[in-house]
This record gives sequence, C-alpha cells and structure tokens, in this order.
Amino acid sequence: MIHDPLYSASELRKLPVLSTDPELNDRISKICAKFGNYFQPVFLSDPIEALEYLEFELPEINVIHFSDRHMDTDLVLEKIKADPWLHYGGIIGVHTREDEPEVARKTPNSNVLCLISRGEFVGTFYRVLRILVQNRQIVFQRELQNALLGTISGSFVMDNDPSNIRTYANLVSNYLYNSSYVNREQKDRLHVSLFELLMNAVEHGNCRITYDEKTQWLETH
Repeated sequence: MIHDPLYSASELRKLPVLSTDPELNDRISKICAKFGNYFQPVFLSDPIEALEYLEFELPEINVIHFSDRHMDTDLVLEKIKADPWLHYGGIIGVHTREDEPEVARKTPNSNVLCLISRGEFVGTFYRVLRILVQNRQIVFQRELQNALLGTISGSFVMDNDPSNIRTYANLVSNYLYNSSYVNREQKDRLHVSLFELLMNAVEHGNCRITYDEKTQWLETH
C-alpha cells in the first residue's frame, strides 16, 4: 500500500466506474485499495445514472468499460464529447482485444488517459493509478485553478515505458486546458505534439542514441 502524509482520508477521490462486469469491478476495488485513501471507486451500472453522476460530480478521472455488452457506453461517450464541462475529466478506457480497433477509433483522443486491454488490466491499471498519484498536482487541481496568477511551472519524471506516454501527454494537455491556458483545438494539437515528442525521446533513450545521431543516420540512408 502507498502511504503519503500529504493525503488524508478527507482528500479521498471518488472514481466513477461505468461497468457491470463483477470480475472487473472486483479487481478495480482491490487495486484501488492498494493506494489507501487515494481513490474510492463508485460503480455505476446504468448509463443514465452514470451520466447524471458525471454531470453533477465532474470527476477528474473515470473508468469506462467500452466492451460492456450490458451498458450503452456509446451514449455516454457521445454525451461526454458534446458537453464541454465533461471534457475536464480523463477517461481510463477498458476493452476486449477484439474491440480495440473500434474503441480506439471512437474515443476522443485527448480525453483518454489510456486504453487498457481486458487481458492486461491488472498490471496496467495499477501503473496508471500510480502515475496519477505521483502527478496529482497536475490531475487534482480544480480547487486551486481559480487562485493561480501569473505564470505556472512544474515538472515530472517519466520512465522509458512507451505504454505510459499517452497518459503523460494527456496529463499535461488536460491540465492546461482545464486551467484555461489553451482552448479545445490547441489542446488537441498540443496532445499530438507532446505524444510524438515523448515517444521520440523514449525511443532515443531505449536505443541509447542522440537526436543528432538519429538525424545523421536518416540523412545517409
């Protein structure tokens, strides 16, 4: 379990989970429990109930099981796309391997922190929650944003796992959008640029080559 004196029980974050899958829901509960008082999953099995919850609570993070055959997640997704207030939250999407191409096509790119295959859920979900906890100053800032004046600055340390890049790129672009530093169009462009830059950096680091070395090789081949 992760312990952090900066987070108390009063700062527990509710995590809405749109899923009717009892096995998945049980795993989410157990993984959230590893983070102590950071996350409290709220399981929602009806799409109308889920939309009402999202519209009222405006959660920073939510989990949507896009391959759930007993929930109209398309209805939920269309509402999220159409409502600017719901652009605030980041989506952790879950899907079966067979549904991956369709889910990737229909999800709003810069609102999705990550898409997780059902078969890889346990390890990936834990890793994503750990990233969110470690970078909570970027994620959980709603109560501070109105007090921010002048310039802002910050930093984070990213590992060299390519599967984490989308999460980091979305953390930054969503934060700037929610703080009114960029509009929706700028947010989407920033997300794409950050994703490409971070992927490029990870590729260089994993291959132990510099940008100049890569450029020189490309120019001669």
